[in-house]
Amino acid sequence: MDRRKIVYYHRAPKLYDQRTVKKKLFWYRAKVLTIFVAFCFGYFALSNTSNKKTEDVLAARSETATEQVIAIPQFVSALQNVPLPASGQTAIGTLEQGVIKYSDNETQAPIASITKIITSLVILEKSPLELGEKGPAITLNERDKQYFESYYAKLGTVTGVEIGATMSQYEALQAILLPSSNNMADSLVDRHFSSMDEYLSYANNFLQQHGLSKTIVADASGFSPGSKSTPTDLIKLGQLALQNPVLAEIVAQPNASITVGGDIPNYNPLIHEPDVVGIKPGTTDEAGYCLLMAAKLPDASGKQRTFIAATMGHQDRQEYVQSMKQLLASSRSALLTAPQ
Repeated sequence: MDRRKIVYYHRAPKLYDQRTVKKKLFWYRAKVLTIFVAFCFGYFALSNTSNKKTEDVLAARSETATEQVIAIPQFVSALQNVPLPASGQTAIGTLEQGVIKYSDNETQAPIASITKIITSLVILEKSPLELGEKGPAITLNERDKQYFESYYAKLGTVTGVEIGATMSQYEALQAILLPSSNNMADSLVDRHFSSMDEYLSYANNFLQQHGLSKTIVADASGFSPGSKSTPTDLIKLGQLALQNPVLAEIVAQPNASITVGGDIPNYNPLIHEPDVVGIKPGTTDEAGYCLLMAAKLPDASGKQRTFIAATMGHQDRQEYVQSMKQLLASSRSALLTAPQ
């Protein structure tokens, strides 16, 4: 029997010897294998090169990111070295930068009349004013008189009430923020909310929306010890207050005159210090002496930095005022001497 076999290709059948076929298949497979090995080598070489480039790019980005984290503004470093008061709990920062330094013992505690900053911000959100505007007139009524009598009986700070007398929204805000009128805080809330519960729900939601997660209000005046915050949250509150032109204007006033109360002083103990522009003190038996303050301090280049400080829980008024004056002086000196 003929050992030759027929192998079919594209066109016509041809007869090939088995040895010839095996040889051709061997060299064909060898060529395919060679091409495959060459392809794999090229692929892995290219892959390694690409990975190296990717690693270089990632390394460069990592170095850039590290540099960005390390590059702290000089004025921030300067304020980080300012000593904080030994008593109470305190935080410092700037309008632009936010919180820079705070006490290790920070805890949520009553903030007394600093609560009125929150009340004022909420009122101005509900009924905004432009600089120069006085806003709607408020006619005082029997309910306003009851607020006056209630706080007066509790030895709270009050503004006199005459039923039928009128004052503007702007004047009511002055009464709240300068001499810290408790009854006017409640009277203003009455004009914008159907109940105190509705106000509290709105105000606490306002705080959460603005990132003051450690702050809660239990009333409009701060007379309740349930209105609480922390120094770092108060720095954020100070930022919000200073960003509102009307509120910032009022808290910087050393005194004012309103139609209902006549001449009223600003009870901020640092308001007459150089560069100070507000904001609000607060005092109750539960809260102790508290202060949220701001000052426009120059740095070595002459640029103004809006410095903010918040302190809480002081028991001695003289010591508290002196420690805040010292903090202000130390911060001013640190900014003036910081390298640019």
